[in-house]
Amino acid sequence: MKIAFFTDSFFPHVDGVTTYIGVITRALLALGHQVMIVAPRWKGVDIKKVEAFVPGAKIVLVPGVKVFFYPDFKLGTPTTKSAGEVRKFAPDIIHFHTPGFMGFEAALLARLLKVPLITTFHTYYMEPEGLVVLGLKENSVMSRVLQESLWKISEKIHQPCDAVIAPTKYVGKDLKNRWKKTNVQVIPGVVELKSFANHQYRDELRKKYGLSDKEMVFLSSGRLSVEKHYDLLITAFSMILVKYPHARLVFMGDGSVKAGLQYIAKVIGIENKVLFIGGIPYKELSAKNYYSIGDVFVTPSTWETQGLSVVEAMASELPVIAFNYRAMPEVIGKGGLLVKHLDQYKFAKAMGKLASNAKLRKDLGEKAIDQSKKYEIAPHIKNLLGLYQKTKAEK
Repeated sequence: MKIAFFTDSFFPHVDGVTTYIGVITRALLALGHQVMIVAPRWKGVDIKKVEAFVPGAKIVLVPGVKVFFYPDFKLGTPTTKSAGEVRKFAPDIIHFHTPGFMGFEAALLARLLKVPLITTFHTYYMEPEGLVVLGLKENSVMSRVLQESLWKISEKIHQPCDAVIAPTKYVGKDLKNRWKKTNVQVIPGVVELKSFANHQYRDELRKKYGLSDKEMVFLSSGRLSVEKHYDLLITAFSMILVKYPHARLVFMGDGSVKAGLQYIAKVIGIENKVLFIGGIPYKELSAKNYYSIGDVFVTPSTWETQGLSVVEAMASELPVIAFNYRAMPEVIGKGGLLVKHLDQYKFAKAMGKLASNAKLRKDLGEKAIDQSKKYEIAPHIKNLLGLYQKTKAEK
């Protein structure tokens, strides 16, 4: 089968969408399918490096435009050349992963080529947490008005799709309630689990970043952007340091608010306890399993549709602390602690609870591994191909 992916998020940009596309592309290629990826070009990044991320896939790069309110992201702009490449490829399925210009081109080409159009709902970009990138407060009147408008626009964008994939049951139920005429199918996102079972580089990585074995490391991984509530995490972490001075908070990721977070840590007076190790390319991240640095995984984000970094951490036997909100209870299961939405005091209490109890960390870590097995690649690819074949047969 020939599958064409359209996305604004792709290598070298680091986020869950990029990771997901990379994982399923490699799996599809291994089964003998052909994959084309249409994505934005980043200045200074040679196409050979992009191709090395997914060896064997056909890569089509289009001009990328930076979004003024989201400097870490680019929107791809369709061209006649990219359209010609897709027509020449003659896909059986067109699957878009972001509803920007790439999604528009995907919908147009699917209609012209008379092939099924599939999309995956990766992000609650229309929700208040996402709208803070525009400078809007989460509970402001303007935010609520814009939220309602964006949901209506999003419904129009997704209506032409033969199927909309939701990565969790929570998201699937939410979309079905909002979009009555849309065919929503739940197919959980996936992680290359075997890569994150490896702990042999733990000592080497800890030494690299100046972390001792005696330190309790709270690890957080993800794009450092304003909607992720990392400022709240730093504040919560500062509350436990008097009782647990051996604790460290490590951020694995990069983004537009990194300098701001460093400033917050400095103002609070804990800059020597908060470490930013930057974004780690997926190939290196998985080869050495950078999650093994941590003892506990912490995520303050509330707008995830699933959160692949959470699953990667669980596969690494890390118990998780997260807010009891949206899809997080479903994703984490019994592999961690859930606390009241945006309550930094409860978050700090959960951090202290795990810092003081090695047995609880071990028990939750073992349950986290079991929970992560729900996101094996093989069942996901089987369900994904089944959906592709079904929509193709019905077209």
